[in-house]
Amino acid sequence: MNVIEMDGLVREYGTGKGVRGVNLTVHEGECFALLGRNGCGKSTLTRLIMGLEDGYSGSLRILGYDVAGGSREYLGKIGCVMDKSIHWEDLSGWENAWFFAKTYQMPEDAMERRLKELFEMADMMERARDPVREYSYGMRRKLALIEAFCHNPLLLVMDEPTTGVDPRFTGRMAEMIRNRTADGLSTWVAGNDPDWISGINTRLAFMDSGKILAIGTEKGFIEELSPFQKVRVSLGRSVKIPSPPQGVVVSFDQSDKEITIIIEQELAFIPDIMEWIVTHGGEVSDLQVRGSTLREAFLLKTGEMLEQ
Repeated sequence: MNVIEMDGLVREYGTGKGVRGVNLTVHEGECFALLGRNGCGKSTLTRLIMGLEDGYSGSLRILGYDVAGGSREYLGKIGCVMDKSIHWEDLSGWENAWFFAKTYQMPEDAMERRLKELFEMADMMERARDPVREYSYGMRRKLALIEAFCHNPLLLVMDEPTTGVDPRFTGRMAEMIRNRTADGLSTWVAGNDPDWISGINTRLAFMDSGKILAIGTEKGFIEELSPFQKVRVSLGRSVKIPSPPQGVVVSFDQSDKEITIIIEQELAFIPDIMEWIVTHGGEVSDLQVRGSTLREAFLLKTGEMLEQ
């Protein structure tokens, strides 16, 4: 079964942003990741999945349900974490999560065990009985994630799940997602952290300016980069370096004193590139040559760098 089907999906805003002609399918048991820069349309697609956006054209089916038909029955089979979470401020984190689990008709003994497991996993057991109004942003994010995971949904939908939470928790969350995949459950993750996404996805898409520019496996994207190398240059002072002439340099991206260059496999051209940088006022303080990752694959496919 396909858990998500998008066909010619368009949602436009007066600002010109939105999604434009998106076609993709997520299969049962996949962890499908949508990787893109801030503002590229990831959150809009996620909101469309959750039935939070009207005024779109094209076809959208979730767990076999036609979203345009008005049915929201499928939402009872989904767990969701959006970029902003809403809680009852005067209730405790435990009470919020308990109410949330109850709406999914979980047996009380199962709820107790599951919530205890998740609060401990999030290092929040000591604060579970405190009112949410006393929670930090990171704790609120963790609470939203606890609520999304608690009922082991058929489809877990996550928008920027690593924002605001600590590395220890994101590592544990990645393990939970891998376990879901092993159990045949489906996950949709939209984000801009290629390192974290690399550890969980079974298939992914690159998105930019409202369009899906590439869909495939991480292995396939990395294999496409085998003829290329990434060179990272650190400058001693901030100075703008123009891009070298086209040739062996596939891409040249600068952020303040850091330059990321994708070149063809032939490393003999590195001295020429260093000479170009120095000739244009750069003081090279460090140089590293590395293998390719999802970050470079995204750059090659979209022509844009992901935010660090």
